[in-house]
Amino acid sequence: MYMWILMVLTIGISSISAEPIVLVRSISDTQKFCYIESGFNYGKLEKIKLRRLFPSDMSYKCYIGCFCTKKKYPMPDTRVMNEKIMRDALNRSLPQKTVNNAMASCKNVTVTEDICGTGEKLVGCLIKQGIILADFMGYIEEDKL
Repeated sequence: MYMWILMVLTIGISSISAEPIVLVRSISDTQKFCYIESGFNYGKLEKIKLRRLFPSDMSYKCYIGCFCTKKKYPMPDTRVMNEKIMRDALNRSLPQKTVNNAMASCKNVTVTEDICGTGEKLVGCLIKQGIILADFMGYIEEDKL
């Protein structure tokens, strides 16, 4: 009887601490979520990408901070850098060596719950690497996912 209780407790505790199997949100879902979180929108992104202009409004930096980070399980109040989404976005337009150097330099940018502050730091770090994020982060209909 005691073995049975011990086994149930062990399984219960291990299932609580294990990361749940969750369907990965699509890039489109992430992008929509970040529009809401940041105040940025598809129309602004489309203008940036088609005109290759660097936006001056803070909502863009907030969007970058949201798009390039993710919630850390099991601590929902903690955000971490989403290196995969960053690398995938940068690889669309930049040589691999440039992407690797930028990722090595910027992956340790301090990430906080303040997506705007995080985005500002990340944009600043990438600018130091010679990368202007005019159109790399985010996707419009013409882009290949």
